[in-house]
Amino acid sequence: MAELKVTQNTTAQDLQRFSEQAGKNSNIRGRKNDDGTITLYTSNKVNTGIKELFTGHVTERRGYAREALNTILSNVRNDDKVSGRGHDLLMNIDVNDNVVTVAP
Repeated sequence: MAELKVTQNTTAQDLQRFSEQAGKNSNIRGRKNDDGTITLYTSNKVNTGIKELFTGHVTERRGYAREALNTILSNVRNDDKVSGRGHDLLMNIDVNDNVVTVAP
């Protein structure tokens, strides 16, 4: 299982390495750490049954994953070393619910 602890210093390269370790059909989830950071991890479980209906565990973990991705995007957007078209593209990415959208 691939894991990535997301902090204010996590880079796009860190996310790239994490995604390369993830399996082809893996789901990305997140868990909140005691220090307030989030660790992204991969899971092959679907978890859409009666248990999820009552606990909301998977929904919470998806929310943490979105929060972590937004942290990484913020880190990259504020990095002086990122410029040009790549920076412009990153400025237009929005992570909401289960959808990542890129504004024109």
